[in-house]
Amino acid sequence: MGKAGFGQKIKKNIFIAMQVNLTHKKEFHSSISNGRGHNISIDNNTDVNPKGPSPMELVLMGVAGCSSIGIVRILKQQKIYFDNLEIIVDGKTKNSHPKVFTEIHVKVYVSGDVDSKKIYRAVDLTFKKYCSVSLTFSESAKIIYYVFVNNKQIFN
Repeated sequence: MGKAGFGQKIKKNIFIAMQVNLTHKKEFHSSISNGRGHNISIDNNTDVNPKGPSPMELVLMGVAGCSSIGIVRILKQQKIYFDNLEIIVDGKTKNSHPKVFTEIHVKVYVSGDVDSKKIYRAVDLTFKKYCSVSLTFSESAKIIYYVFVNNKQIFN
């Protein structure tokens, strides 16, 4: 099949649900926009003065963002309100090309008057079922997550 536009059927039961547009600026710097008018700059992280995150850093940012949405959604449904949520994501890549992620470590910090078991369960569900970004990499990279409630690590 030829080129498909946004929202067009490209194969049986497969639709393009999202689309981004990249415009090259200079050297490794590019601008990327989505169909809703949001723009970001990307660059090579080896540049002296990068104009934005590298594509691999964007992947880690995607894991953080996607997991936060899942965690917040689950806690909100359970009427669990927290004071603060912080997520730190580190990625380990292969040394040779293609330098794909082999491990992604996620540290989830939640503070407030919350039930630590319910926080752990929300994080666990997020990474096992709802975070499409981390699940996209689950076959090529080991996703390891740690949960901290009020600065105390929680184990299952």
